[in-house]
Amino acid sequence: MRRFNALTHSLAVLSFLLLLLCAGFSSDIHARRLSDEAMTASPGMPDIFPPRYHDRVIVLMYHQIGFQHQRRGVIPPELFDAHMLYLKQMGFKPISRSLFEDFLDRKAKVPNNAILITFDDGYESFYKYAYPILKKYRFPAIDFVIVGYTPNFGIALARKVSVPHLSWAEMEEMERSGLVSIESHTFDSHYYAPVDKLGRKRPVLISRVYDPKIGKQESEDEYERRVWCDLWLAKSLLEEHLHKQITSLCFPYGAYNSTVIKLARDVGYRYFYTVRSGVNRPGRGIALIKRISAGDSYITIPELNRRIIQVLSPAPPLLNITARIKAVSARMNLTRAARRVNAAESKNHRP
Repeated sequence: MRRFNALTHSLAVLSFLLLLLCAGFSSDIHARRLSDEAMTASPGMPDIFPPRYHDRVIVLMYHQIGFQHQRRGVIPPELFDAHMLYLKQMGFKPISRSLFEDFLDRKAKVPNNAILITFDDGYESFYKYAYPILKKYRFPAIDFVIVGYTPNFGIALARKVSVPHLSWAEMEEMERSGLVSIESHTFDSHYYAPVDKLGRKRPVLISRVYDPKIGKQESEDEYERRVWCDLWLAKSLLEEHLHKQITSLCFPYGAYNSTVIKLARDVGYRYFYTVRSGVNRPGRGIALIKRISAGDSYITIPELNRRIIQVLSPAPPLLNITARIKAVSARMNLTRAARRVNAAESKNHRP
């Protein structure tokens, strides 16, 4: 019996180790060694393993291009250029917004290693730094703009936002290029506001705002009316100035709820960009698009490559491994119990 217990314990440990090995090696399933030609063409490219995938789209998320390396969400121009070179040398295929939407609707196929480049907030630095780099590589991209922050409205100044944002002329020029698609990041719902008398703050797109002057929180009707008007105004202004249909909404801070989605769909939005990490496949129902955060100064080429591989081949959740171990242990306990019962019965039936 002791030998049996030792053997079953060893088998459980071996099973656990094998599961961990599978989790470790799963990230290499879609990987191939960088070809000699690519290494020669780009001698500065690190020795990495580019992922290979099909019938899926990875969406990269950037924010501001600049030189404030210590700030979150800011990537220097030379590193962004290196990201684009990495995409080119590794065989990624940047696609347009329209093709991505057709792919989500199952109306079109995308090339292998399809990738979509997105920017949030509509900073002027996109026009100054990112746009020339995108033109150099002929890569399409989406820029989600906070419409109220364009210089015409002065809302950014009222919100004490010091970073310049895109003008209508800059947006129109980029739209005409056929490379950049401008979409909505709301009109003026990109900030936190108090939601109760204690002063606790939450994103205004998903919260009923508290007014300390009157000591009252918005009613549900007031909240819905405010959100509907904001989403409608952003869409209408973009369509008026850019002479195109606006179909995509990027949630500020990635925050959304069922009410926001319902109101946005009523206004005419169909595709919703989140900050959840993952890969995108053709789907049914609401298109909640996953993205990989790439726009920080610490995201080197190997780190970007690692993040892409991670969403393509995620390791099994620890809870799944724990559950399997518990199941194996439970089966062992049942086996031991059954053996004890059989042994007892055999002993009782001896002459």
